[in-house]
Amino acid sequence: MIIAGQGKEAAQKAVRRVLTPYFKIGREIFIYPADLENPAELKFLIKKSSLPILIVIRSDNNSEKIRQLIKMMPSFGHLILNSDDSKIEEINGANLKALSFGFSVGADFQAGDINANGGTNFKVSYKGNVVPFWLDGVFQKEQIYQVLSAIAVATLFDLNLVEISQSLKNYRPELLTE
Repeated sequence: MIIAGQGKEAAQKAVRRVLTPYFKIGREIFIYPADLENPAELKFLIKKSSLPILIVIRSDNNSEKIRQLIKMMPSFGHLILNSDDSKIEEINGANLKALSFGFSVGADFQAGDINANGGTNFKVSYKGNVVPFWLDGVFQKEQIYQVLSAIAVATLFDLNLVEISQSLKNYRPELLTE
């Protein structure tokens, strides 16, 4: 999978945290923060992937480069997009399976009821299911986006929200900062 946009390294750590209990990262699943300046390398990675996934956290003023990256994705690929970033809405015109995450109504993975009391807890709504998430430390909105992207990825690998919540329970925000 390829992760693009502002916060990509932290999102990579969140994805690793969620998938590591279930998969061998680096052998079964490869995760790359995208270097948008090297499209040939990204094209190679996408072409060799049996399940190409592109996660866009924030457009980071690279809308055109991200649009080009989306065009490289095969029809069986998946997009995971931040629904709260208006620039991403502009670039999402691909004919791919897409999941969205964010705080706004309409996101496939919608975060809400956020509380910070020595830790951060919030609820994630997905397909009519609502599951609470507890994270050690106080997370800022940008860090919650990164966690939401990891939640969306995990569902593509058939993990359920309760399993995902458990894998993130002791996750600390210092692991998410860049």
